[in-house]
Amino acid sequence: MRNIYLFYAILLLLFNLPATSYGQSVQFEGIVSDQSGQALEGVTITVDGTDFTTDRLGHFQLSTTLGAAVRFSLDGYQVKTVSASKENLKEIKLEQIAGKTVNLLYQKVSKSRLLQSVAEVGNEDLVKAPVNNVRNAIAGRLAGLKVNNGSGNPIFDGASLTLRGQTPGIMVDGVFRDYLSMAPEEIESITVLKDGLSTALLGQRGSNGVVSIKTRSGQPGRLQISLKAQTGVQKPLQIQRPLGAAQWATLFNEAMVNDGGSRVYSDADIQAYQNGTDPLGHPNVDWFNTILEPKSWYSRYNLYASGASKTAKYFTSVDLLSNDGLFKTDDKNPYNTNTNFNRVSIRSNIEASLTKTLSLNVGVYGRIQGGNEPGTSSDNIFNALYSTPNNAYPVFVRGDSLGTSSDYQSNIWGLSTRSGYTQRYNRDLSFDVALKKTLDAVLPGLWVRVAGTYNTSLSEVTNRNKTYASFQRLVNSSTSAVTYQQYSANGQLGNPSGISQSISRNVYLDVRAGYSKDWATDHSLDVLLIGNTQNVVSAYANLPAIYNVVGTQASYAYKNRYLAEVALSYSGFNGYAPGKRWGFFPSIGLGWVISDEPFMAGTKNWLSNLKLRTTYGRNGNINVGYFAYGQYYGGGNSYVIGSGATSVSGVTMGALANPDITWEKADKINVGMDLGLFHDKFTLSVDYYNNRFFDLAQVRGKNTGLLGTAYPNENIGRERYTGTEFELTYNGKSGDFNYFVSGNFTARRSKSLYFDEVNQPYSYMNRTGQQVGQAFGYIAQGLFSSDAEAAASPSTEGYVAKGGDIKYADLNGDGVINYLDVAPITPNKPILIYGVSFGFSWKGLDLSVLVEGNANRYANIGGNRTFAFTNNGKGQAWPIDLERWTPQTAATATFPRLSIANAAHNQATSSFWYRSASYVRLKNAEIGYTLPLKWSTKLKLSNVRFFVNGQNLLTATPLDYLDPEGLTNQYPLQRVMNMGVNVKF
Repeated sequence: MRNIYLFYAILLLLFNLPATSYGQSVQFEGIVSDQSGQALEGVTITVDGTDFTTDRLGHFQLSTTLGAAVRFSLDGYQVKTVSASKENLKEIKLEQIAGKTVNLLYQKVSKSRLLQSVAEVGNEDLVKAPVNNVRNAIAGRLAGLKVNNGSGNPIFDGASLTLRGQTPGIMVDGVFRDYLSMAPEEIESITVLKDGLSTALLGQRGSNGVVSIKTRSGQPGRLQISLKAQTGVQKPLQIQRPLGAAQWATLFNEAMVNDGGSRVYSDADIQAYQNGTDPLGHPNVDWFNTILEPKSWYSRYNLYASGASKTAKYFTSVDLLSNDGLFKTDDKNPYNTNTNFNRVSIRSNIEASLTKTLSLNVGVYGRIQGGNEPGTSSDNIFNALYSTPNNAYPVFVRGDSLGTSSDYQSNIWGLSTRSGYTQRYNRDLSFDVALKKTLDAVLPGLWVRVAGTYNTSLSEVTNRNKTYASFQRLVNSSTSAVTYQQYSANGQLGNPSGISQSISRNVYLDVRAGYSKDWATDHSLDVLLIGNTQNVVSAYANLPAIYNVVGTQASYAYKNRYLAEVALSYSGFNGYAPGKRWGFFPSIGLGWVISDEPFMAGTKNWLSNLKLRTTYGRNGNINVGYFAYGQYYGGGNSYVIGSGATSVSGVTMGALANPDITWEKADKINVGMDLGLFHDKFTLSVDYYNNRFFDLAQVRGKNTGLLGTAYPNENIGRERYTGTEFELTYNGKSGDFNYFVSGNFTARRSKSLYFDEVNQPYSYMNRTGQQVGQAFGYIAQGLFSSDAEAAASPSTEGYVAKGGDIKYADLNGDGVINYLDVAPITPNKPILIYGVSFGFSWKGLDLSVLVEGNANRYANIGGNRTFAFTNNGKGQAWPIDLERWTPQTAATATFPRLSIANAAHNQATSSFWYRSASYVRLKNAEIGYTLPLKWSTKLKLSNVRFFVNGQNLLTATPLDYLDPEGLTNQYPLQRVMNMGVNVKF
């Protein structure tokens, strides 16, 4: 019997134990992050009717029973519910709803409440581009932003940026500083702030818009280490090849005859150029192949560590980059003469919770970069390449003695390998620190933040140039004796006593206070107060530029349907006269989320978002020059005084002072719509803007040289920019196959509302009323078919036109072609900018492609890369010159007749030389493969990915012999094919 009682007692205990465990509350803790491992602060965790919140490290603690439903929610992320257990709650990953959050100036906000006009690109796209400067990684990815890269020189690989027609400011982590030569792995996102509300708190520095970079912070969880190694080959994207010596001589003879002269080169000369039988007397040197390698090398290595503890997050990155140039070198030199660029950068961002209410952020960034190039400079060498015909002189005339002639007196091989070298060295250091205190004990939702930034840059240039001897080979026509005329001499490397050095400093102090309040489930209020000052000492200025701003921003939402935001700033700059340094800049925004209205409840299954928004803002721009309100005097010409004829330096008055000069202003209006369909699988954003710029700094056109000095800038100009921008994205999924298509499109117009100019006799000559930057010149009407047609047409002032010359329109009908016939010569059409990206991922395989382009873009193709025999007949000739007019080709010629002495008429600026520079470019493509997890774990690794990518791969453009971006005689743009591996531990 005792055993039976014992059995029942044990059985009852077993049944009661689970009931006791599940009925009692258990303590849980964990971390919430996004899919990339980034900690998520402010996640609402709901369980048993009670809300908990993650801290700034994504950490949370809660108490509930085993098996209870725990709900995680954060605006911009998919809601996730899990069953409570130690394992389930250890690490929670939330999936971001694409495009739902964005980084603004001083905060990250949900796009559901966003009123501003912004565009953003994330780290996952930036790292695909094998570039030195991240400017080149964002081309085609952001609506409203035009990126133009005119040079492929690895030392100066920095494209120009245009945002809605203006040059935007560059901010890194909320501070103005142009540090875009950095590793993409360091960057969380790049955001362009386009409208008046988004830059309202910048005051006098906001009207041009901003490209804002947010660097990465640590991810929650254990330490993660990433190592990426990549290397690639670069080839010039477009190098225009000149005509050979025989064709050059043939066309030169034709030009001489057209000018009324005689042939210079005999048939025997041309034959010698053609067959190469006399390389010294009749050289035919392909200079491009002589001094340029067909390819160069690119490599980059990045190592970063990211992680977090319960009280801190950290991110540290080290990046090494090497980019070689195209120039061949001479093994006899003990130094390098090729162009190259090298960079080492280190970044460390640490966020620590000192107490439950006090946090510390520390950021350190160090960068050393430098480059090498031939002593005469890379651009000078390319200028020589585009200016020197193949028959100018041989490379060598005897042994290694360089050839030349009296017309050139130099040698391109000598410029490349015997002119010494120039080294450039740059060192940059930034130190950021911030303390943030939450004051919930005083008022829930209240906080204050104090921050400071110190940036210093050192730039050094060491020129070790040298001269070199070159020789002209002279043959006596009677005796055939050969002599040599020497030009210059072989010198020693320069050993300068000093190095050209410049130092700049940038100190920034910032104080902020914020308050957030939600009440009655319907109302939400966010208030921000700021005050900051920045002191910038430029390397080329004696006095510091000091920028000050105080401002406030308040946003309100009612039921998340009706949105309003106001921003006010009071901004000052010490470059204006005392009493005129400060200005007031107001902005406002309104929004209506129509999709959340009760009457739209029936559309929830397909309409996930429909929002209308509009903003107005007045911004400013500092563009006044160096303390232009004061009158300055500088050194002038010397003069002789006294009986001893003593030379005394004079003093010259500078430009007239303008004590009334002030900041430029802009009134910016933006109207937008955001649309989301099928749970935001498809999203569309449309923006229309109308920006009026006024009080622009300009020098009056109505002036006189009798003043004796330069006129000052005055706030008199007015311009208007309008445009429409579209951004759309579609994300789809079918089983393991994920795919996406996204695009952006911009149409932009501009108009000069007022440009102070001389009184023009004809309205078509006025710059006012034209598009900003409108090109003026003669309007070409084709080519004269004969001398008779030219004689019967309006005459050109100072020139007698002939058959084959360009025919210009006589706009005023006076029978004379002169400056009174100068008019706009490019169509007044909106500039179109677009980018399209698409790709997929399937199991371990992924592919992405980016195409970008421009339309209605025109460029002047004139110059020594188009015109034959420039520089009084010493220049190159090009394949396009073969299409010139002759009496035999009068009906089909597309190029004017050749001339040397009388080329000014045909080479005048005209619509004949302005051609469409529109293009479509396969900007970037990447294919990658990630090893299956089971393979990686066998290698004791968490992730292994191999990839191949390329930059500037293919281009379609009407300019079949010029690159539409690289139209100058500079270092050519590069096509890059790159491969690498990314290993994570």
